[in-house]
Amino acid sequence: MASRLSLLLLLGLSLNASQARADIQQDFRRCPSLVTPDLLRGEPNAGIAADRQYCTGLLLFRGSPSLRRDPPRACRWHALAAQRGHAGAQAAYGNCLESGVGGRPDPVAGLVWYRKAVAQGNADAMFSIAAAYQVGRGVPRNEAEMLRWARRAADAGSDRAITYLRQRGDARTQNATRGTTQQAYAAVQAKDYARARVLYRQAADAGDPSAQVALATLLRLGQGGPVDLPGAVRWYRKAADADYARAQAQLGFVFEYGEGVAADWREAARWCARAAEQRERLGLYCAGRQYQFGIGVPQDRQRAIVLFDRAAAQGDQSAAFFSRWLQDPANCTGYRDEAERKRFVGVCVNPRGLAFASPAQRNAWLKREYDAMDRETLRNWGGSANSYADSACRAAGGNPSGGNCRGEGGVFFNPGSQDRYGRSLW
Repeated sequence: MASRLSLLLLLGLSLNASQARADIQQDFRRCPSLVTPDLLRGEPNAGIAADRQYCTGLLLFRGSPSLRRDPPRACRWHALAAQRGHAGAQAAYGNCLESGVGGRPDPVAGLVWYRKAVAQGNADAMFSIAAAYQVGRGVPRNEAEMLRWARRAADAGSDRAITYLRQRGDARTQNATRGTTQQAYAAVQAKDYARARVLYRQAADAGDPSAQVALATLLRLGQGGPVDLPGAVRWYRKAADADYARAQAQLGFVFEYGEGVAADWREAARWCARAAEQRERLGLYCAGRQYQFGIGVPQDRQRAIVLFDRAAAQGDQSAAFFSRWLQDPANCTGYRDEAERKRFVGVCVNPRGLAFASPAQRNAWLKREYDAMDRETLRNWGGSANSYADSACRAAGGNPSGGNCRGEGGVFFNPGSQDRYGRSLW
């Protein structure tokens, strides 16, 4: 957490994370359509559009399973686009110069290009300047200037600046309890959860929101003592009310699954949105899932992808997987969890624009889709389209009037509430 915030986090706006605006992931998605294989193989070409020069640099820097990374060549492409006024390329080329990719580091020259990008409103370049003031690269170290630039970057939409400032504030709150929370974390690592509960409770009582979240999680999972879902909710809410983003995300999941509270998907969406506004990784993932499935918000595939991309940029592998999944239009929205998959396997209809207020409401929609799919299957088998119950029974080899609706494996089933395997439709 913030106690482990290192210089590397602030300098994390390196070439692979700072080459454009705050929506760098969207740039990467659109870039393949602008870059041809001959550009990736060849040397920088001054005769093509700046966007294509910039994108070629992005792809060369990031690399892929089929493309070897080549940062020096990427920087040469960015230099061309930067000289033509492309803001993202100017931020990227500034980083090339500052870090010395392909040559000697020249942080003063890097700052010149950062400032050119800043003049066009580039948020990532603003945060690079903040990083320079923090460590004294090209400018004297200056904490006040670092904070001024970091806040300016955050206001302009830099996810990394927003995350840094949030974590910096969290660190100040947690300074007084750091020794206790470190001992508690060591107890968790040793699987001494009972001791961890005691220590986290001490720090939680002292007002440390990270300890409140850790204690809530132990109570929710029943580690180190009995499961206490209402207690977990109380501690999550205490930290969330103090604007601690991870607690807000956890409350979102609590209200989604109804753990210690009645399931309320509008409340779940509200808490995850608050966490996502702070660019908290778990909050971004949670909000992405909500737009993926329509959990309290209108289902929106593209908004889900944007949120998943932002979480993936912070290292969330689940978010990265779902972003890739949803970007393929051949893929269905998917299943919210394993229980949903088992009950409604085969349903491949996207609830576009639908907002569900509870799991019961989504399950009812899924069941209607499941039943429609089943009825179509029965019609194809030659069953009666007028009576679903009769058709289900006859398709399974039974006679409704004889009361012998026997399904797969010889199991008797009620076609009004069970499938042909005897499994409950609800």
